[in-house]
Amino acid sequence: MINILISGVGGQGSVLISKILAYSYKALSYNIKTTETIGMAQRGGSVLSHFRANKGEIYSPLISLNSADLILGLEPVEGIKNSKYLKKDGLIILHEKKIKSVLDNLSDKKEEDLISLLKSTNKKIYTCNFDKFLQKLGNDKVLNMAILGFSIGLGAIEIDLAIIKDSMKKLIPQKLYDINLKALEYGYKKGSQRAIVRDVPRSILENIDK
Repeated sequence: MINILISGVGGQGSVLISKILAYSYKALSYNIKTTETIGMAQRGGSVLSHFRANKGEIYSPLISLNSADLILGLEPVEGIKNSKYLKKDGLIILHEKKIKSVLDNLSDKKEEDLISLLKSTNKKIYTCNFDKFLQKLGNDKVLNMAILGFSIGLGAIEIDLAIIKDSMKKLIPQKLYDINLKALEYGYKKGSQRAIVRDVPRSILENIDK
C-alpha cells in the first residue's frame, strides 16, 4: 500500500498533485483511492489531499494517523499540523516558505523556527525552497509541480518521470503545460542532487546541505 498525504493551503495545487499521481499509478495497474478535506476554499485555507494506491483492495480513501509513507508539505505550518499522519519510518518533504495568511497558532513563527520544531520530533524530513526559482519563472502557482518533481528525483515517490509527464498532459491545459513542466523538471533536478548517493540511509541523506 502506498499512502501519500499532500498538505497545503488553498491556491497551492495540492489536489492537482493527487490527481496526477492517481492517473500515473492507474497507468501502472494500481487500484487508487483519493479524497480531499478542505477548510476554506479561498487562498489561505487548509487543504489536505489523501492519496492511496495498492495492487490489492483499498477499503478507505482516508489515510489513518501514523500511516502515511510520505507527507508533502507545500507550506510549513500545514506540514507540521499534519505530521501526526506520518508512520514511524515515513518521510516528510517540506517547502520552507510560509503563507502568511494561514490562520493558525503557529503562523506567527519564523520559517526556521517551524523547521526546527518539526525536526525536534525526530521525524525524517527534507526541506526545499523554490521561492527564488518561482520568482524568476514569474509564477508561484507551479510550486506543486516543483515539489512533485523534487519528490520523484529524491526517490521518495518511486515512479518514472515520463509517466508523470503523460498524466500532466491529460490534466493541465496546453497553454499552462510548458511552465508546469519547467517546474517539474527543475524540482526533479534538485531532488536528484540531494540523492546522489542512493544506497545510504535517509537519516544520513537528510543532513546533506542543499
